[in-house]
Amino acid sequence: ALRLLHLLGRDDVPLAAEWRERLLAMTPGSQTRSGTSDPVRLRRADDSYVWCRVTVVGHRDPSGRLTAVSGTVHDVDDLVRARIAAADAAAKLHAVLDAELDPHVTLAALRDETGEIVDFAIDDANAPAGAYFGLSASDLIGSTIRQIEGTEVGTADVRRSAEVLRTRTAVVENDVPSDVRASRGEPPAWVDSRIVPVDDDRVLFTWRDVTDRHLSREQVSSAHDLLRAVLDSQ
Repeated sequence: ALRLLHLLGRDDVPLAAEWRERLLAMTPGSQTRSGTSDPVRLRRADDSYVWCRVTVVGHRDPSGRLTAVSGTVHDVDDLVRARIAAADAAAKLHAVLDAELDPHVTLAALRDETGEIVDFAIDDANAPAGAYFGLSASDLIGSTIRQIEGTEVGTADVRRSAEVLRTRTAVVENDVPSDVRASRGEPPAWVDSRIVPVDDDRVLFTWRDVTDRHLSREQVSSAHDLLRAVLDSQ
């Protein structure tokens, strides 16, 4: 007879022993549901494997003797493969973003009982984002925008991010003063920023410090003004 053990994928074979122990631990006169809520790989006739959700039920008589075992197998291969593909794509995207030199954070909307967005929690962050706020990336995760940026600056960014979710349109701003730096009493700084919708509840917020570029442009403009003044005086 074909045994379930022979159908399980190599990594899932230990589950068979676990199911057996659970079946043997049944109380007399009862019915015990064993198996797994997580998908396992089962071998098909062509020796390929398919992801399935398996439930095994043992039946005992009043004396406690195991008299029968029944079970069900549900094919969940498409669902599992789609989840694996999505997880792989997310991991690759995370690696790419972590390799970037520019700060970025993923923000998840926090809503009140009416569904209105009241804040955003930092769902993910790379190391440059942490450094920008003087923290590690892991310390940023779970904090809200208002906690990290302060009430005044944070409220403005919450409004901008909420508008991105509402309109599903990215917000692009270039060469704008850094309110975060100003709120901390630091020297003036300028940034280019992007807020991009990810899904119905998350946005990606990334920015780049362009202070050197801004100051260079100001110096060039001042030089031009000075040269024009000198020429006009001739």
